[in-house]
Amino acid sequence: MNAIDNYISAKQELTNAREWAALIGSRYQGGGGGIGKVSHTSYVTIEIYHQERDGARNYHQPSGEIFQSCLNAVVQEMGPTIIAQAIRLMEQGVLCKAVAAMVLADAIHKDADGEAQS
Repeated sequence: MNAIDNYISAKQELTNAREWAALIGSRYQGGGGGIGKVSHTSYVTIEIYHQERDGARNYHQPSGEIFQSCLNAVVQEMGPTIIAQAIRLMEQGVLCKAVAAMVLADAIHKDADGEAQS
């Protein structure tokens, strides 16, 4: 894939993510009706990098099922905020890909103009 294809693909993924995220808070009629919400998060893995001294353990995972359960609950509760932040990050990536695509398109256009003048 070239820069233009990368941009088109990233833009479509962003559109899909926005449509998916828009379901949160939207009314629906099926199943008796209601308002869309984050209903499930899969197991959250958070790892901390910290090396007290050379040769010591580098990566640390939380211990205890209760704490892990609370982490999962927080992620589910903060789901809309996390999703919005992920979309903002995607938007930045799409913008970078758009610039790369414009540079490639400009180079192709200049190359075509040069060949046409020859």
